[in-house]
Amino acid sequence: MNSEHNKQFSGLGKRVYHLAELVLQNRMARALETGTVRYPIYRRVRFAARIELEVLLDAVALEPSWRAERVYGDTLLADGDGVFIWGWGSRKAEYCSCSFGVWAADVARAEAARERILATAGSTRITEPTFSIDWHSARIVRMSTIGRVRRLAR
Repeated sequence: MNSEHNKQFSGLGKRVYHLAELVLQNRMARALETGTVRYPIYRRVRFAARIELEVLLDAVALEPSWRAERVYGDTLLADGDGVFIWGWGSRKAEYCSCSFGVWAADVARAEAARERILATAGSTRITEPTFSIDWHSARIVRMSTIGRVRRLAR
């Protein structure tokens, strides 16, 4: 076989908007190509805490169990032995709201990462019952419906 035949070409393209997407999807594609398993376990860790978002993400980033990068003030990427974490959050008036995606090689590593993240928030974590509202907008097609909505909103 010649060297041209051994070169790999992929006609597939993908637009990503976050560095974490690029890293994670490339790793998963490589794992599928080689027939290996990289991150079969996924957990989502969500919580609110009475602390500045930047301070909390800094503390999570400095956890010695992984190597972390802060791409933006509200984003965190962490890479450890058999675990990849993508964290993000937003600041509210009196608290911050965080979400972490945890991809892991096994359940034990996913749960250990989850526990370390929650332990970092510690006593600042809001544990009393709360609720959130997800706002979704829908496109209204009929003009008469739009008119009625406007009259009701006045």
